[in-house]
Amino acid sequence: MEQNDELKIFQRYVPQSTIQYCHSLWSQLNFNFKITKERSSKLGDYRFDPMNSKHTISVNHNLNNFSFLITYIHEVAHLMTREKYKHSVLPHGHQWKLEFKKLMLPLLNDQVFPDDILRVLA
Repeated sequence: MEQNDELKIFQRYVPQSTIQYCHSLWSQLNFNFKITKERSSKLGDYRFDPMNSKHTISVNHNLNNFSFLITYIHEVAHLMTREKYKHSVLPHGHQWKLEFKKLMLPLLNDQVFPDDILRVLA
């Protein structure tokens, strides 16, 4: 897939000001990225395949752009936690929370989120 095609994916699903950031995470971390049909049990998913050492992140297609962005970052935080700690930490434990916070910090501004969402995230 060419870079322009990859950027178009993010143009459709995340706030305009976050397209480059989301794309750069995908490029740097080199994971399979899937946009899936609506799942009632989850908004997104992270998987690691030990057979080919490949990471896969999926996000439901039906989310609004703020939910899609937060879910995407949530799943990328799982990938980064897996890379740093392997299986030695809880899925939403302290280490994951630190990774999620680090990934969200550049996004916590009024260029990305409206004030009501920003207050909850902060």
